[in-house]
Amino acid sequence: MPGYNPAHFHSGFRLGPLRIPPDLIDRFADLVETTGIRGKFSVVPYPFGLGRVDQEVEGVSPLDLRHFLDVVRERLAPYLDISPEVLTHWNALDLGTGRLLPWWEHVWSRRQTRETLAPYLTLALEILGAVDLPASGMTSPWDFGAEVETDYAEALLDAQRAVNGRRLTWYFLHTDAMSRHVAPRVTVLRPALGEAVINVVACDREDFGAPLWRGDDPRPDALLTADGRGGRLAEVIRAGGPAVFHTHWQTIFGFGSNRGLDAIRLLAERLNTQFGDYTRWVRCQELAEYAAAAAAVTVTALPGGEAATNLAVSSPFTCREFTLSLDWNASAGAVQVNGASLRHVHDRAAIGEGTCLLEAGKLYLCWRLGGTQQITVRRA
Repeated sequence: MPGYNPAHFHSGFRLGPLRIPPDLIDRFADLVETTGIRGKFSVVPYPFGLGRVDQEVEGVSPLDLRHFLDVVRERLAPYLDISPEVLTHWNALDLGTGRLLPWWEHVWSRRQTRETLAPYLTLALEILGAVDLPASGMTSPWDFGAEVETDYAEALLDAQRAVNGRRLTWYFLHTDAMSRHVAPRVTVLRPALGEAVINVVACDREDFGAPLWRGDDPRPDALLTADGRGGRLAEVIRAGGPAVFHTHWQTIFGFGSNRGLDAIRLLAERLNTQFGDYTRWVRCQELAEYAAAAAAVTVTALPGGEAATNLAVSSPFTCREFTLSLDWNASAGAVQVNGASLRHVHDRAAIGEGTCLLEAGKLYLCWRLGGTQQITVRRA
């Protein structure tokens, strides 16, 4: 959000200062580059109806706007997926007149259809595309689209096909603070067309830094304690992950202090220290690709004889580090995908693309999935 503090607008102009200093985006980029954080970063295309970021935003100097977008493009986009937070993150925009409607976007969305949502989402994607920030997915302000979710997902796919030529996309809308395993959810899946829309779900109910908005300290311990034993992320990671959490620009701002940035850095460092040996940061697009590939993959047995097991594995979606487990109660010799050997490892922490692991009656294979591939496992 270039120039403005979203919390000030969302609180009816009561909470915190109106402005955010232009160097906040630099300090956040420093944090991303030094901690290895991955995920997504939202850019509001038409902030608060004050103007399009590809043209001008009222109250934000052209120099500051250009600097914000340059840092997002050059320093954040290499590590984070970019998404619109729909269009204004404020009142809905009348596309015909260019005026703001008397409903916030999420309220307006409740009575919309695929046909009316598609041009709205298309404009959001087009604006970011015009400043060389092609978006792989969409972030919902509040609960935008929740009451018409199927229409929302289809409209997003329509918009992505039209603007970015994408047939696999994702959106960020829901949280689930109760389940131990919080996987992305498939909303649209058409394998024959190579189309999918994935709902990336956060495992935290509330931004851990939200107390900052009320003048209190952030609560990183709610997500992960210093010893790695407590907190929501510890619970979800130990259940097998993935573990998606979220924060906001006003939290990063810390209302003029460094407490927001410091808390995010502390949380990232705890994750790297406690779980870095067997987890890695990923983008939302990677989660979406994995979810789509897992939902659409087919595995067919091929003739192999007594010396080997042969399988045909097929998916219309490409996915890096795809993992397949097989019941395997014997020794395993050479394991190959399309003739290329996978390297045997002996610990789950060592599993990665191009490896396999035999453990407790299971053979785990990890490779880059795409199209139709033949797996051969030779008995030792």
